[in-house]
Amino acid sequence: GGLALGNSIGVELASNSITAKNGASISISGTGGSDASTDNHAGISAPNATISVEGSGDLTLTGRGGTGTDNNYGIQLQNSTLMVEDGELMLTGIAAADATGNNNDGIALSDNSMIRSTGSGGIELVGTGGGTGTASSGGNNGIILLSGSGIEFTDLGDDRRRYRKSGHRHPR
Repeated sequence: GGLALGNSIGVELASNSITAKNGASISISGTGGSDASTDNHAGISAPNATISVEGSGDLTLTGRGGTGTDNNYGIQLQNSTLMVEDGELMLTGIAAADATGNNNDGIALSDNSMIRSTGSGGIELVGTGGGTGTASSGGNNGIILLSGSGIEFTDLGDDRRRYRKSGHRHPR
């Protein structure tokens, strides 16, 4: 074998299903690796994953993208679902400020990924884009939803639903 370059992901939840029940919570944190000459150093990457919390428990993901060229996401969801019932769903994604390319998004949802509250639980997204690329060449967004991805509340009769988002870029 040799040394694999790039794709140094902090936590990868590929094709996983994780469920917490009876008021239990889930908290996942990850930091991507650093190699200034390669890409794909996500803090948390979840392709084809389902993470759900039933009852009053919370779901918290905190991801920090590593240093590299392109695609160093804080949190990247691809064809995945995150779901809470009556607890809080909180995502904090920070892309590396010193990443040198594009698509260094704080939080990126793509390929029909869904963030969902099925009860009285609130949703909060905080994303900080990094990198030195420009919006016209791929962007480095705080929060980006692509390809049919979305955020939904299915308990329409509860006024306690909350949705907060905050996205920005690292200052240059």
